[in-house]
Amino acid sequence: MARKEKKTKFMRGLHTHGHGNKKKWRGGGSIGGHGEAGKYHHKKTWAMRWGKVNIKKGFTSIGRKEKKVINVGDIEDIAKNDSINLVELGYDKVLGSGAITKAIKVEAVEFSKTAKEKIEKAGGQAIQR
Repeated sequence: MARKEKKTKFMRGLHTHGHGNKKKWRGGGSIGGHGEAGKYHHKKTWAMRWGKVNIKKGFTSIGRKEKKVINVGDIEDIAKNDSINLVELGYDKVLGSGAITKAIKVEAVEFSKTAKEKIEKAGGQAIQR
């Protein structure tokens, strides 16, 4: 139900006027800082919602290099003839996902165990450089 009187007039007898602690309704003391203050602490959910903070987890090793990989199933589509050099194309490792039907001679830096088996089972060669 809406009241005709303002809340301050209605709660004249109480020293907090319905705002809890005396400090709660004063100035900016209870808002937790202005602007982006507290975005790594008590305003974390607000900051994440509006994209104002990047909270990092874990660490990345300094010497780590991401390897560019290709699957056995994709080699057949890329190979124009019966041999392919993946080092020249920029690939580091061959993984064993997919199937290969043609006998292809594949040159790469690394092969997974299953990739090597599948290439040799199809009659091709897995040459490690």
